[in-house]
Amino acid sequence: MINFCLLALSLTQRFQMACRSIRIKIIELSLFKTRTMRTDPFERTTLRISTWIYLVLLCLSMIIMVLFTWLNMQVKNLIEKDPSQSTFEDLQKKNLTLFQCPCSRIDIPYGSFISVSPQFHPVCTSSFVSDEWIDAVIYANSLDDDTYLQSLFIFGNKYFNALATLCELVKMSVSDALFIFNETSLITDQTLSSLELMTRTQQILNQFELNTVGEFKRSLALIHSQTTTMYTTGIDDSWWTSVPWLTTMTTIYFQLIPLKIDNCSCPLSDECKAPFFMRNYTFWLHGHRDPPAAANFSNIFVGCFSIQALLHSSLECFFSQTCSDIVQKQINEIIGSKNRSLTYVPILQASFTKFSPKKSVGEIVNEMMIETWGDKIQYEQYYEQCAPKFCSYTLKSRNDALYVFTTMIALFGGLSVALKVIVPLIVSWIRNRTRPPVETGNMTGKSSRNKEKCLRRNFFM
Repeated sequence: MINFCLLALSLTQRFQMACRSIRIKIIELSLFKTRTMRTDPFERTTLRISTWIYLVLLCLSMIIMVLFTWLNMQVKNLIEKDPSQSTFEDLQKKNLTLFQCPCSRIDIPYGSFISVSPQFHPVCTSSFVSDEWIDAVIYANSLDDDTYLQSLFIFGNKYFNALATLCELVKMSVSDALFIFNETSLITDQTLSSLELMTRTQQILNQFELNTVGEFKRSLALIHSQTTTMYTTGIDDSWWTSVPWLTTMTTIYFQLIPLKIDNCSCPLSDECKAPFFMRNYTFWLHGHRDPPAAANFSNIFVGCFSIQALLHSSLECFFSQTCSDIVQKQINEIIGSKNRSLTYVPILQASFTKFSPKKSVGEIVNEMMIETWGDKIQYEQYYEQCAPKFCSYTLKSRNDALYVFTTMIALFGGLSVALKVIVPLIVSWIRNRTRPPVETGNMTGKSSRNKEKCLRRNFFM
Protein backbone atom coordinates (compact mmCIF):
# COMPACT_ATOMS: atom_id res chain seq x y z
CA MET A 1 0.00 0.00 0.00
CA ILE A 2 2.89 2.33 0.92
CA ASN A 3 4.69 1.47 -2.30
CA PHE A 4 1.52 2.23 -4.29
CA CYS A 5 1.16 5.67 -2.64
CA LEU A 6 4.81 6.44 -3.31
CA LEU A 7 4.35 5.33 -6.90
CA ALA A 8 1.23 7.50 -7.25
CA LEU A 9 2.99 10.47 -5.69
CA SER A 10 5.93 9.93 -7.95
CA LEU A 11 3.64 9.89 -11.06
CA THR A 12 1.91 13.07 -9.90
CA GLN A 13 5.18 14.82 -9.37
CA ARG A 14 6.39 13.65 -12.73
CA PHE A 15 3.23 14.96 -14.45
CA GLN A 16 3.54 18.30 -12.67
CA MET A 17 7.17 18.53 -13.61
CA ALA A 18 6.33 17.70 -17.23
CA CYS A 19 3.64 20.40 -17.31
CA ARG A 20 6.02 22.90 -15.75
CA SER A 21 8.69 21.99 -18.26
CA ILE A 22 6.26 22.38 -21.19
CA ARG A 23 5.10 25.75 -19.88
CA ILE A 24 8.63 26.96 -19.53
CA LYS A 25 9.47 25.80 -23.04
CA ILE A 26 6.40 27.57 -24.41
CA ILE A 27 7.26 30.76 -22.56
CA GLU A 28 10.86 30.59 -23.67
CA LEU A 29 9.97 29.52 -27.23
CA SER A 30 11.97 31.43 -29.77
CA LEU A 31 12.05 30.73 -33.48
CA PHE A 32 14.68 33.38 -34.01
CA LYS A 33 18.32 32.94 -32.85
CA THR A 34 21.30 35.28 -32.45
CA ARG A 35 24.77 34.86 -30.89
CA THR A 36 24.10 37.38 -28.17
CA MET A 37 20.78 35.98 -26.97
CA ARG A 38 22.51 33.70 -24.46
CA THR A 39 24.26 36.59 -22.71
CA ASP A 40 21.74 39.40 -23.33
CA PRO A 41 18.37 38.97 -21.53
CA PHE A 42 16.89 41.93 -23.41
CA GLU A 43 17.72 40.25 -26.70
CA ARG A 44 16.16 36.96 -25.59
CA THR A 45 12.93 38.72 -24.62
CA THR A 46 12.85 40.57 -27.93
CA LEU A 47 13.23 37.34 -29.88
CA ARG A 48 10.50 35.61 -27.83
CA ILE A 49 8.09 38.50 -28.43
CA SER A 50 8.90 38.37 -32.13
CA THR A 51 8.19 34.63 -32.13
CA TRP A 52 4.77 34.99 -30.51
CA ILE A 53 3.74 37.91 -32.70
CA TYR A 54 4.90 35.92 -35.74
CA LEU A 55 2.88 32.83 -34.71
CA VAL A 56 -0.26 34.86 -33.90
CA LEU A 57 -0.11 36.79 -37.16
CA LEU A 58 0.58 33.60 -39.12
CA CYS A 59 -2.38 31.76 -37.52
CA LEU A 60 -4.75 34.69 -37.94
CA SER A 61 -3.69 35.16 -41.54
CA MET A 62 -4.19 31.49 -42.30
CA ILE A 63 -7.62 31.46 -40.63
CA ILE A 64 -8.71 34.55 -42.56
CA MET A 65 -7.49 33.10 -45.85
CA VAL A 66 -9.18 29.76 -45.17
CA LEU A 67 -12.49 31.49 -44.43
CA PHE A 68 -12.17 33.80 -47.42
CA THR A 69 -11.25 30.97 -49.80
CA TRP A 70 -14.05 28.72 -48.54
CA LEU A 71 -16.78 31.39 -48.38
CA ASN A 72 -15.88 32.97 -51.70
CA MET A 73 -18.29 31.85 -54.47
CA GLN A 74 -16.64 30.34 -57.49
CA VAL A 75 -18.25 31.29 -60.83
CA LYS A 76 -18.13 28.72 -63.62
CA ASN A 77 -19.36 29.26 -67.17
CA LEU A 78 -20.63 25.91 -68.44
CA ILE A 79 -21.94 24.78 -71.83
CA GLU A 80 -24.22 21.81 -72.52
CA LYS A 81 -24.02 20.78 -76.18
CA ASP A 82 -27.04 19.39 -78.07
CA PRO A 83 -29.26 19.24 -74.98
CA SER A 84 -32.21 16.87 -75.07
CA GLN A 85 -35.65 18.04 -73.97
CA SER A 86 -35.29 16.32 -70.59
CA THR A 87 -31.84 17.90 -70.08
CA PHE A 88 -33.21 21.34 -70.95
CA GLU A 89 -36.12 20.93 -68.54
CA ASP A 90 -33.79 19.78 -65.74
CA LEU A 91 -31.53 22.80 -66.25
CA GLN A 92 -34.57 25.09 -66.41
CA LYS A 93 -35.78 23.89 -63.01
CA LYS A 94 -32.47 24.81 -61.35
CA ASN A 95 -33.00 28.56 -61.92
CA LEU A 96 -29.45 28.96 -63.17
CA THR A 97 -27.87 32.38 -63.65
CA LEU A 98 -27.60 33.64 -67.24
CA PHE A 99 -29.27 30.48 -68.57
CA GLN A 100 -29.57 30.64 -72.35
CA CYS A 101 -30.50 28.08 -75.00
CA PRO A 102 -30.63 29.74 -78.44
CA CYS A 103 -32.93 28.06 -80.97
CA SER A 104 -31.36 26.88 -84.19
CA ARG A 105 -34.14 28.83 -85.97
CA ILE A 106 -35.89 31.95 -84.71
CA ASP A 107 -39.14 31.51 -86.68
CA ILE A 108 -41.25 28.45 -85.95
CA PRO A 109 -44.64 28.07 -87.73
CA TYR A 110 -47.56 27.71 -85.35
CA GLY A 111 -48.87 24.82 -87.41
CA SER A 112 -45.79 22.76 -86.57
CA PHE A 113 -46.64 22.53 -82.87
CA ILE A 114 -50.25 23.73 -82.50
CA SER A 115 -53.23 21.72 -83.74
CA VAL A 116 -56.69 23.28 -83.92
CA SER A 117 -59.64 20.95 -84.60
CA PRO A 118 -62.87 22.92 -84.12
CA GLN A 119 -66.11 21.06 -83.44
CA PHE A 120 -69.20 22.66 -84.99
CA HIS A 121 -72.84 22.65 -83.95
CA PRO A 122 -74.32 19.18 -84.54
CA VAL A 123 -76.82 20.57 -87.05
CA CYS A 124 -73.93 21.14 -89.47
CA THR A 125 -73.21 17.40 -89.56
CA SER A 126 -76.85 16.29 -89.34
CA SER A 127 -79.12 15.06 -92.10
CA PHE A 128 -81.17 18.28 -91.87
CA VAL A 129 -78.61 20.01 -94.12
CA SER A 130 -78.02 17.00 -96.38
CA ASP A 131 -78.93 16.97 -100.07
CA GLU A 132 -81.39 14.13 -99.48
CA TRP A 133 -83.38 16.15 -96.94
CA ILE A 134 -83.39 19.36 -99.00
CA ASP A 135 -84.31 17.47 -102.19
CA ALA A 136 -87.20 15.80 -100.36
CA VAL A 137 -88.52 19.19 -99.18
CA ILE A 138 -88.20 20.61 -102.69
CA TYR A 139 -89.91 17.58 -104.24
CA ALA A 140 -92.75 17.76 -101.73
CA ASN A 141 -93.24 21.43 -102.64
CA SER A 142 -93.41 20.58 -106.34
CA LEU A 143 -96.30 18.20 -105.65
CA ASP A 144 -98.05 20.55 -103.26
CA ASP A 145 -100.16 23.42 -104.64
CA ASP A 146 -100.06 25.33 -101.34
CA THR A 147 -99.59 29.04 -102.07
CA TYR A 148 -99.21 30.30 -98.50
CA LEU A 149 -95.83 31.99 -98.04
CA GLN A 150 -95.63 30.77 -94.46
CA SER A 151 -96.04 27.13 -95.47
CA LEU A 152 -93.09 24.85 -94.70
CA PHE A 153 -92.89 23.52 -98.23
CA ILE A 154 -93.03 26.98 -99.85
CA PHE A 155 -90.25 28.55 -97.78
CA GLY A 156 -88.70 25.42 -96.22
CA ASN A 157 -86.28 24.58 -99.00
CA LYS A 158 -84.85 28.12 -98.79
CA TYR A 159 -84.63 27.81 -94.99
CA PHE A 160 -82.66 24.55 -95.08
CA ASN A 161 -80.53 25.73 -98.01
CA ALA A 162 -79.61 28.86 -96.05
CA LEU A 163 -78.80 26.73 -92.99
CA ALA A 164 -76.56 24.43 -95.05
CA THR A 165 -74.91 27.45 -96.67
CA LEU A 166 -74.21 29.00 -93.26
CA CYS A 167 -72.58 25.79 -92.06
CA GLU A 168 -70.38 25.62 -95.15
CA LEU A 169 -69.54 29.31 -94.90
CA VAL A 170 -68.50 28.90 -91.26
CA LYS A 171 -66.33 25.88 -92.07
CA MET A 172 -64.67 27.63 -95.00
CA SER A 173 -64.00 30.77 -92.95
CA VAL A 174 -62.41 28.74 -90.15
CA SER A 175 -60.40 26.68 -92.63
CA ASP A 176 -59.05 29.82 -94.35
CA ALA A 177 -58.22 31.45 -91.02
CA LEU A 178 -56.44 28.28 -89.83
CA PHE A 179 -54.40 28.11 -93.01
CA ILE A 180 -53.10 31.63 -92.42
CA PHE A 181 -52.57 30.95 -88.71
CA ASN A 182 -50.60 27.75 -89.34
CA GLU A 183 -48.29 29.58 -91.74
CA THR A 184 -47.67 32.39 -89.24
CA SER A 185 -44.50 31.95 -87.20
CA LEU A 186 -43.60 32.27 -83.57
CA ILE A 187 -40.56 34.55 -83.37
CA THR A 188 -38.15 33.80 -80.53
CA ASP A 189 -34.38 33.42 -80.36
CA GLN A 190 -34.35 31.56 -77.03
CA THR A 191 -35.88 28.20 -76.21
CA LEU A 192 -39.08 28.66 -74.22
CA SER A 193 -40.01 26.47 -71.30
CA SER A 194 -43.25 24.50 -71.40
CA LEU A 195 -45.00 27.01 -69.14
CA GLU A 196 -43.73 30.01 -71.12
CA LEU A 197 -44.83 28.42 -74.40
CA MET A 198 -48.28 27.55 -73.06
CA THR A 199 -48.84 31.05 -71.68
CA ARG A 200 -47.60 32.82 -74.80
CA THR A 201 -49.37 30.67 -77.38
CA GLN A 202 -52.63 30.54 -75.40
CA GLN A 203 -52.84 34.32 -75.60
CA ILE A 204 -52.17 34.14 -79.34
CA LEU A 205 -54.83 31.44 -79.77
CA ASN A 206 -57.40 33.46 -77.84
CA GLN A 207 -56.70 36.47 -80.03
CA PHE A 208 -56.87 34.33 -83.18
CA GLU A 209 -60.29 32.98 -82.17
CA LEU A 210 -61.62 36.46 -81.41
CA ASN A 211 -60.29 37.81 -84.71
CA THR A 212 -61.75 34.90 -86.68
CA VAL A 213 -65.21 35.32 -85.15
CA GLY A 214 -65.07 39.09 -85.62
CA GLU A 215 -64.06 38.77 -89.26
CA PHE A 216 -66.85 36.29 -89.93
CA LYS A 217 -69.44 38.58 -88.35
CA ARG A 218 -68.23 41.46 -90.53
CA SER A 219 -68.51 39.24 -93.61
CA LEU A 220 -72.02 38.22 -92.62
CA ALA A 221 -73.01 41.85 -92.11
CA LEU A 222 -71.67 42.65 -95.58
CA ILE A 223 -73.67 39.78 -97.08
CA HIS A 224 -76.80 41.04 -95.35
CA SER A 225 -76.19 44.56 -96.63
CA GLN A 226 -75.74 43.38 -100.20
CA THR A 227 -78.75 41.08 -99.94
CA THR A 228 -81.07 43.86 -98.81
CA THR A 229 -79.98 46.19 -101.61
CA MET A 230 -79.09 44.02 -104.58
CA TYR A 231 -80.47 40.52 -104.44
CA THR A 232 -83.77 38.72 -104.15
CA THR A 233 -84.94 35.87 -102.01
CA GLY A 234 -86.13 33.80 -104.92
CA ILE A 235 -89.78 34.78 -104.42
CA ASP A 236 -90.08 37.50 -107.04
CA ASP A 237 -88.47 40.70 -105.72
CA SER A 238 -87.36 41.05 -102.15
CA TRP A 239 -89.80 43.81 -101.32
CA TRP A 240 -92.33 43.68 -104.17
CA THR A 241 -94.38 41.01 -105.83
CA SER A 242 -96.25 41.19 -109.12
CA VAL A 243 -99.89 40.20 -109.43
CA PRO A 244 -102.20 40.15 -112.45
CA TRP A 245 -103.86 43.53 -112.82
CA LEU A 246 -105.54 43.54 -116.23
CA THR A 247 -106.16 40.72 -118.65
CA THR A 248 -107.09 41.09 -122.31
CA MET A 249 -107.45 38.60 -125.10
CA THR A 250 -103.73 38.69 -125.82
CA THR A 251 -102.03 40.33 -122.89
CA ILE A 252 -101.87 40.05 -119.13
CA TYR A 253 -100.80 43.20 -117.27
CA PHE A 254 -99.21 42.97 -113.86
CA GLN A 255 -98.83 45.46 -111.07
CA LEU A 256 -96.35 45.56 -108.21
CA ILE A 257 -97.63 45.53 -104.68
CA PRO A 258 -95.55 45.60 -101.46
CA LEU A 259 -94.65 42.20 -100.10
CA LYS A 260 -96.25 41.83 -96.70
CA ILE A 261 -95.58 39.21 -94.06
CA ASP A 262 -98.04 39.09 -91.22
CA ASN A 263 -99.11 42.70 -91.88
CA CYS A 264 -95.47 43.85 -91.98
CA SER A 265 -94.37 45.52 -95.23
CA CYS A 266 -90.93 44.44 -96.49
CA PRO A 267 -90.20 47.79 -98.23
CA LEU A 268 -90.56 49.44 -94.82
CA SER A 269 -88.66 46.88 -92.74
CA ASP A 270 -86.42 43.99 -93.66
CA GLU A 271 -87.04 42.51 -90.19
CA CYS A 272 -90.56 41.31 -91.06
CA LYS A 273 -91.16 37.76 -89.92
CA ALA A 274 -93.94 35.28 -89.27
CA PRO A 275 -93.89 31.73 -87.85
CA PHE A 276 -93.98 28.69 -90.09
CA PHE A 277 -96.93 26.39 -90.17
CA MET A 278 -97.56 23.12 -91.95
CA ARG A 279 -100.90 21.83 -93.21
CA ASN A 280 -102.14 18.31 -92.79
CA TYR A 281 -101.40 17.02 -96.27
CA THR A 282 -103.16 13.77 -95.62
CA PHE A 283 -106.38 15.72 -96.33
CA TRP A 284 -104.79 17.26 -99.43
CA LEU A 285 -103.98 13.83 -100.79
CA HIS A 286 -107.64 12.90 -100.43
CA GLY A 287 -108.83 15.86 -102.47
CA HIS A 288 -109.18 18.60 -99.84
CA ARG A 289 -107.74 21.79 -101.35
CA ASP A 290 -107.69 23.66 -98.03
CA PRO A 291 -106.47 21.15 -95.45
CA PRO A 292 -106.19 22.17 -91.78
CA ALA A 293 -102.84 22.94 -90.12
CA ALA A 294 -100.97 19.93 -88.80
CA ALA A 295 -98.42 21.94 -86.81
CA ASN A 296 -97.30 25.48 -86.03
CA PHE A 297 -93.61 26.24 -85.58
CA SER A 298 -93.38 29.19 -83.24
CA ASN A 299 -89.59 29.34 -83.39
CA ILE A 300 -89.10 28.93 -87.15
CA PHE A 301 -89.80 32.07 -89.15
CA VAL A 302 -90.35 33.16 -92.72
CA GLY A 303 -89.17 36.64 -93.64
CA CYS A 304 -88.37 39.08 -96.41
CA PHE A 305 -84.94 37.49 -96.75
CA SER A 306 -84.08 33.88 -96.22
CA ILE A 307 -80.92 34.56 -94.27
CA GLN A 308 -82.62 37.07 -91.94
CA ALA A 309 -85.52 34.70 -91.32
CA LEU A 310 -83.07 31.89 -90.50
CA LEU A 311 -81.07 34.04 -88.07
CA HIS A 312 -84.28 34.92 -86.18
CA SER A 313 -85.31 31.25 -86.01
CA SER A 314 -84.17 28.57 -83.59
CA LEU A 315 -83.44 24.88 -84.07
CA GLU A 316 -85.74 23.79 -81.27
CA CYS A 317 -87.95 21.70 -83.54
CA PHE A 318 -85.01 19.53 -84.62
CA PHE A 319 -84.23 18.67 -81.00
CA SER A 320 -87.82 17.55 -80.44
CA GLN A 321 -88.83 14.04 -81.42
CA THR A 322 -92.49 15.02 -81.71
CA CYS A 323 -91.87 18.02 -83.98
CA SER A 324 -89.39 16.14 -86.15
CA ASP A 325 -91.74 13.16 -86.57
CA ILE A 326 -94.60 15.43 -87.72
CA VAL A 327 -92.45 17.03 -90.42
CA GLN A 328 -91.01 13.76 -91.65
CA LYS A 329 -94.42 12.10 -91.67
CA GLN A 330 -95.91 14.84 -93.84
CA ILE A 331 -92.97 14.75 -96.25
CA ASN A 332 -93.16 10.98 -96.60
CA GLU A 333 -96.91 11.09 -97.19
CA ILE A 334 -96.54 13.61 -100.03
CA ILE A 335 -93.54 12.09 -101.80
CA GLY A 336 -94.82 8.60 -101.04
CA SER A 337 -97.70 9.24 -103.46
CA LYS A 338 -95.01 9.22 -106.19
CA ASN A 339 -93.31 6.10 -104.88
CA ARG A 340 -90.49 7.97 -103.16
CA SER A 341 -89.45 7.91 -99.53
CA LEU A 342 -87.25 9.81 -97.14
CA THR A 343 -84.74 7.99 -94.96
CA TYR A 344 -85.47 8.57 -91.30
CA VAL A 345 -83.57 11.58 -89.98
CA PRO A 346 -82.60 11.36 -86.27
CA ILE A 347 -83.14 14.40 -84.08
CA LEU A 348 -80.34 16.52 -82.67
CA GLN A 349 -79.10 15.64 -79.20
CA ALA A 350 -79.00 18.52 -76.70
CA SER A 351 -76.21 16.77 -74.79
CA PHE A 352 -73.90 17.14 -77.81
CA THR A 353 -73.97 20.94 -77.88
CA LYS A 354 -73.22 23.80 -75.51
CA PHE A 355 -75.98 25.88 -77.11
CA SER A 356 -79.54 25.82 -75.80
CA PRO A 357 -82.09 24.40 -78.29
CA LYS A 358 -84.08 27.63 -77.86
CA LYS A 359 -81.15 29.81 -78.83
CA SER A 360 -81.61 31.60 -82.13
CA VAL A 361 -79.48 30.68 -85.12
CA GLY A 362 -78.18 34.28 -85.11
CA GLU A 363 -76.80 33.86 -81.60
CA ILE A 364 -75.19 30.56 -82.57
CA VAL A 365 -73.70 32.09 -85.72
CA ASN A 366 -72.24 34.92 -83.63
CA GLU A 367 -69.99 32.23 -82.16
CA MET A 368 -69.40 30.74 -85.62
CA MET A 369 -71.45 27.70 -84.63
CA ILE A 370 -68.33 26.37 -82.90
CA GLU A 371 -68.76 24.11 -79.90
CA THR A 372 -65.06 23.99 -79.08
CA TRP A 373 -61.92 25.03 -80.92
CA GLY A 374 -60.08 21.89 -79.89
CA ASP A 375 -56.69 23.59 -79.78
CA LYS A 376 -53.72 21.57 -78.53
CA ILE A 377 -50.22 22.86 -77.91
CA GLN A 378 -47.56 20.17 -78.35
CA TYR A 379 -44.34 21.14 -76.59
CA GLU A 380 -42.40 18.15 -77.92
CA GLN A 381 -42.96 19.29 -81.52
CA TYR A 382 -41.98 22.84 -80.59
CA TYR A 383 -38.70 21.67 -79.06
CA GLU A 384 -37.91 19.59 -82.14
CA GLN A 385 -38.42 22.66 -84.33
CA CYS A 386 -36.39 24.88 -82.00
CA ALA A 387 -33.57 22.29 -81.73
CA PRO A 388 -31.06 24.26 -79.59
CA LYS A 389 -27.43 23.42 -80.38
CA PHE A 390 -26.20 24.30 -76.91
CA CYS A 391 -27.21 25.72 -73.54
CA SER A 392 -24.91 28.04 -71.62
CA TYR A 393 -25.25 29.02 -68.00
CA THR A 394 -23.28 30.35 -65.04
CA LEU A 395 -22.92 28.17 -61.97
CA LYS A 396 -21.94 29.59 -58.59
CA SER A 397 -20.56 27.24 -55.91
CA ARG A 398 -18.31 27.27 -52.84
CA ASN A 399 -14.74 26.02 -53.16
CA ASP A 400 -14.29 22.44 -52.01
CA ALA A 401 -11.94 21.29 -49.22
CA LEU A 402 -9.22 20.13 -51.62
CA TYR A 403 -9.11 23.52 -53.34
CA VAL A 404 -8.91 25.30 -49.96
CA PHE A 405 -6.14 22.97 -48.73
CA THR A 406 -3.99 23.34 -51.85
CA THR A 407 -4.46 27.12 -51.79
CA MET A 408 -3.34 27.29 -48.16
CA ILE A 409 -0.26 25.17 -48.91
CA ALA A 410 0.62 27.50 -51.77
CA LEU A 411 0.19 30.65 -49.66
CA PHE A 412 1.77 29.36 -46.44
CA GLY A 413 5.40 29.44 -47.60
CA GLY A 414 5.36 32.98 -48.94
CA LEU A 415 3.37 34.33 -46.00
CA SER A 416 5.68 32.62 -43.48
CA VAL A 417 8.85 34.03 -45.06
CA ALA A 418 7.37 37.53 -45.26
CA LEU A 419 6.36 37.52 -41.60
CA LYS A 420 9.74 36.12 -40.49
CA VAL A 421 11.48 39.03 -42.19
CA ILE A 422 9.10 41.83 -41.20
CA VAL A 423 8.11 40.92 -37.63
CA PRO A 424 11.63 40.72 -36.05
CA LEU A 425 12.68 44.01 -37.64
CA ILE A 426 9.62 45.87 -36.38
CA VAL A 427 9.74 44.34 -32.90
CA SER A 428 13.49 45.03 -32.55
CA TRP A 429 13.03 48.63 -33.66
CA ILE A 430 10.25 49.21 -31.15
CA ARG A 431 12.08 47.43 -28.35
CA ASN A 432 15.32 49.31 -28.95
CA ARG A 433 13.51 52.66 -28.74
CA THR A 434 12.16 51.72 -25.32
CA ARG A 435 15.39 50.08 -24.00
CA PRO A 436 16.80 51.63 -20.79
CA PRO A 437 19.96 53.76 -21.27
CA VAL A 438 23.35 52.07 -20.72
CA GLU A 439 27.02 53.21 -20.54
CA THR A 440 28.69 54.51 -23.69
CA GLY A 441 31.09 51.65 -23.89
CA ASN A 442 28.34 49.26 -23.56
CA MET A 443 26.37 51.15 -26.19
CA THR A 444 29.27 50.93 -28.57
CA GLY A 445 29.59 47.25 -27.91
CA LYS A 446 25.85 46.84 -28.25
CA SER A 447 25.82 48.69 -31.57
CA SER A 448 28.45 46.45 -33.01
CA ARG A 449 26.62 43.39 -31.63
CA ASN A 450 23.35 44.49 -33.24
CA LYS A 451 25.06 44.84 -36.58
CA GLU A 452 26.52 41.37 -36.22
CA LYS A 453 23.11 40.04 -35.11
CA CYS A 454 21.32 41.43 -38.17
CA LEU A 455 23.94 39.96 -40.46
CA ARG A 456 24.01 36.50 -38.91
CA ARG A 457 20.44 35.94 -37.68
CA ASN A 458 18.92 32.48 -38.08
CA PHE A 459 15.18 32.29 -38.56
CA PHE A 460 14.50 28.84 -36.99
CA MET A 461 15.93 26.82 -34.18
